[in-house]
Amino acid sequence: MKKLWKVLIVSFSVFTCQANTFLSFDNPRSISHKVKYAMQHHLRGVMVWQPAQDKTSTLMRAINSSLKPNKEFVVYFPNYVTSKIRDYHLENIEALLDKGIKITTLIYCFAQPHGDGTVSFDMPEVDTENIKKLKQLKKKFPKLKVLLSVGGWNYKGAFFEAVKNQHLKRLAYNCVALFKDIFDGIDIDWEFVSDNEFETFAKYYSTFINYLKQALQSSKQKKIITLALVPNVRFFTEFKNLKALSEKVNWINLMTYNYEGPGWSEITGHNAPLYSPDFPDKRRWKKTKPKFESVDSSVQGFLKAGVNPSKLVMGIAFYGRLFKGVQTGKQ
Repeated sequence: MKKLWKVLIVSFSVFTCQANTFLSFDNPRSISHKVKYAMQHHLRGVMVWQPAQDKTSTLMRAINSSLKPNKEFVVYFPNYVTSKIRDYHLENIEALLDKGIKITTLIYCFAQPHGDGTVSFDMPEVDTENIKKLKQLKKKFPKLKVLLSVGGWNYKGAFFEAVKNQHLKRLAYNCVALFKDIFDGIDIDWEFVSDNEFETFAKYYSTFINYLKQALQSSKQKKIITLALVPNVRFFTEFKNLKALSEKVNWINLMTYNYEGPGWSEITGHNAPLYSPDFPDKRRWKKTKPKFESVDSSVQGFLKAGVNPSKLVMGIAFYGRLFKGVQTGKQ
């Protein structure tokens, strides 16, 4: 006997009453809306995390068809997706470019910072092979910008250790030394979670970017500098140097996703909603500005803080979040 499933679809979320699960996701239609939003607000472009989660290229094509000419189409390519489990390779990116997908910037990640101010590739054997492929890709598509991302969630602690050990300047110079002969620039992905981390981050981030620019000047290199930023509300309310920071770099990659998810959300919600939902906040830890965060609230927060829209690349996630054990009617 076939089981009957009651499915409620709201804002590209699915709630199955019988299984008590709630899944948020984006499809080609919602992604097209997001790209159009970025264009309407004159942002520099959009960014994807990450293409291995779109094996059919359906979502990449949705971006491609909605993106205006001369806008950035940034794609993050983490080294671990080449494993047997993911089975996604730089040849897949090459195939997309061959088919006319207008990727303008490929960000290869991650290089691993260390508390002593050194930096290294975190998967040397994989990275060595991929760097060879990146060189070939650049030769075939000379207009493609290829950046190296340093940091990421797993290595965020190393930045704080470098600050503690007074090795932030050394770290900046070593970052430049690592990518100078291979990449067109560097993407800094320094993340934070706790209040104490934010205070250190806010105090030293601009200093680190200044060190990077000094290192580039001394090596007489003209390279791109981008930042991957978690669009936390504290950026617009407490980080007073946000506008000045944005002016030091080529652009900011806004990580506009992970707004709600299992493990950190008190109620179910969308991973990356374009707009904040308008319903009462019944959570114990109620927020005020805004009640529920979204792509729109983050973008508007950065714009109101004085960041020029041409400095913002809006993130698009190719994944959703699954909540299990959801109480019916509590989603």
